[in-house]
Amino acid sequence: MAASPPTHIEREQTVLTDLEVSFPHFAGQARSWTKVPDGQDPPDFLSRCPSGPIGLELVEWLDGDQMGPAKTRESQREQIHRVLTHDWEKESQPQNFRGAFPSPLGGERIARQDELPLRQEFFACAADVDRTWLADLDHWGNSYYQTKFPGYPMLGKPFNAIRYIGGEPQRCSRGSVAG
Repeated sequence: MAASPPTHIEREQTVLTDLEVSFPHFAGQARSWTKVPDGQDPPDFLSRCPSGPIGLELVEWLDGDQMGPAKTRESQREQIHRVLTHDWEKESQPQNFRGAFPSPLGGERIARQDELPLRQEFFACAADVDRTWLADLDHWGNSYYQTKFPGYPMLGKPFNAIRYIGGEPQRCSRGSVAG
């Protein structure tokens, strides 16, 4: 039977032990650290000295293997936001929903030559959704999750869905787009 992974407290204690062994005079002379109960930290550990308490807060870093994909997704969201929000004020403003939130596909990037046609299709599709909002039963619950884009072939390249969040018509004078 495989051993269970260490708990958060066990990992913190391992780091503290390694710190004490590697840097015995960390924060001055050798100290005794006391674990601060969860819910009362930061800090994670406290030590007392004549000049007052010293706190030690341990933070966790992302594994390097996680950073690449995370940065790729962040860059993709930023590109989508830039493309879709360019001149958005000139586009038709929805009356029946307050936000359209595209869900990007894997690591797909939008080619420069596709930016304008994609933006045009996005706003045309959103206008169609807005026009049929009150009559379409798919908008039950004041939200609509669109996964098919008939008539809008560009939308299926970078997005697997667009979620529309409803709102009172009189409160929706301006739409929002989030990537």
